[in-house]
Amino acid sequence: MDLGIEIKGSKLIVKWADVKADFYRVFLKINDLYVEAAKVYGETQTRISLLPYGEGGCFVQAVKDGKVIRETSKLQYKFETLDIVNRTEGNTIKFFYSRFEGAGGYRLYKSTDEEGFNGCKNSDAEFITIEKSENTEYKIKPFVKKEDGSRDFLGSSETFKPVENIFKSATIYKSFNFNMF
Repeated sequence: MDLGIEIKGSKLIVKWADVKADFYRVFLKINDLYVEAAKVYGETQTRISLLPYGEGGCFVQAVKDGKVIRETSKLQYKFETLDIVNRTEGNTIKFFYSRFEGAGGYRLYKSTDEEGFNGCKNSDAEFITIEKSENTEYKIKPFVKKEDGSRDFLGSSETFKPVENIFKSATIYKSFNFNMF
């Protein structure tokens, strides 16, 4: 059974050959273990978001009548940016982002016309809530706090606007960090 993966921005698109199965099980390598990430019915692809920064792996099983009838080979992938989606809650926006192994916190940067990007909020969780501002540009950087109180930054998201990363509730969404619902 053929398997293809595509990294589009910070999303993983997994595609496989149709073998007339009842459904397909998609497995992802998280912390050196393969875990079932999705069951897919009637389709031969899925899009997965909020995967941890760094390297991972993937494979798919075809299931018919309760038995695995085919399995793809395992493919490796690597994410070099944080993935971000957001949800509006009244006058606030909640940003969810992929986990960065070893990070002690995350810092949200907001772009201003006068000064460029400035840090505006820290979080030790995998989400940050701020006042609603849809056309402003942001980025998020994971960091480790040093003994002297300064930060060592480990990476960065791409620049984004909330209007570009809206979570659409009509889709089936897979997240590995936080229960969004």
